[in-house]
Amino acid sequence: MDMARLVIFTDLDGTLLSRRTYGAGPAEEALALLRGHAIPVVCVTAKTWAELEPLIDELDLQDPCIVENGGALYLPKGYFPFLLPGSRQEGLWEVLVFNQPYERVWAELEVLRREGFRFCAFHEVSTRQIARWTGLDPASALRAQQRLWDVTIRLEEPPARRALLAGRLRKRGLHLQSGGRFWHVFGPYEKGEAVRRLRRLYEYALGPIRAVGIGDAPNDEPLWAAVDEAYQVASAPGRWRRVRVPTRRIPEVGPRGWVRVVENLLARL
Repeated sequence: MDMARLVIFTDLDGTLLSRRTYGAGPAEEALALLRGHAIPVVCVTAKTWAELEPLIDELDLQDPCIVENGGALYLPKGYFPFLLPGSRQEGLWEVLVFNQPYERVWAELEVLRREGFRFCAFHEVSTRQIARWTGLDPASALRAQQRLWDVTIRLEEPPARRALLAGRLRKRGLHLQSGGRFWHVFGPYEKGEAVRRLRRLYEYALGPIRAVGIGDAPNDEPLWAAVDEAYQVASAPGRWRRVRVPTRRIPEVGPRGWVRVVENLLARL
């Protein structure tokens, strides 16, 4: 494997970050090794940019990020040696927006609520309530509410009604996706399409790349479908969530599983 052309696309919560502590723990040393080898690490997450920005500083992440389930791509300014048509400048970042704005997605959900579907969005409750639901501190809970493309909801429907809601949203060009405790509504693109677009930019700059995807749950299926090697870290020691795409299973949980993937990749270089 040519290390200069290896690119890692990674989920955050439950993968690079612990679901319990929201920290990277043992993965921090592995991130430093990858920086030393100039191997890009692209975060592909449901988190908002407001949540991701302090994490970038904390972990010294230096590569593009895909936020809000494929809603937008953030690239360090000048990351590629060519202009990005359609991008906008936000400080030291270039931003390519893929999905519909939050207000438009919420308007569609309000129509469905009037038809009897039951859910509660993050913006409808207090920051204190978000902190209680998620275990986040108040500042982090506030950042989780600052969504621009992805409406995060607490869905109060049985499985049959969830399937019905998903079908109604698909007709409106939107996705309903489980994130574990919460559900996400966004559209028209998801994580996989954003990964494919970024892959094309890497290939234009570097030539062919080897894309590796690391995740832990069914909401990472679009990411795994867009890469060459898909790795699934365990949700509990030796236990994995059921997914519909082929993955290489890693028995360790969260950041420890993430480290195992990186060790395997570096050993092959």
